Amino acid sequence: MFASNAGQKAQVDVISHLHPCGPAIPAKPGFNLGAWFRGLIEALRKNARARADRARLMAMDDRQLDDIGLTRGDIENVINGTYNYTSRSVVQKPTSVEVETVHADDHKLAA
Repeated sequence: MFASNAGQKAQVDVISHLHPCGPAIPAKPGFNLGAWFRGLIEALRKNARARADRARLMAMDDRQLDDIGLTRGDIENVINGTYNYTSRSVVQKPTSVEVETVHADDHKLAA
């Protein structure tokens, strides 16, 4: 006697069949030349940005670097993304600021 599957429904991947693009198609294993070129182009762009940023920071004098909270030794870490931002590298606002009011009478010209 043979078993029949006529009364049973086949299991269906409901999520992939409900997707507007249709059922999901598994990616073929192997080399993807387009993805390799995109990765190469992105790596070249990232390297060019890093060189430009390094050149801009190295062109600054020590006072300018101090204004943004860096030293010459910090430049490579900033470029590599490994710089540890500490409280010394953040410009802190004063806790209280006293504002002097200026009246119109204070600006009269001396005659």
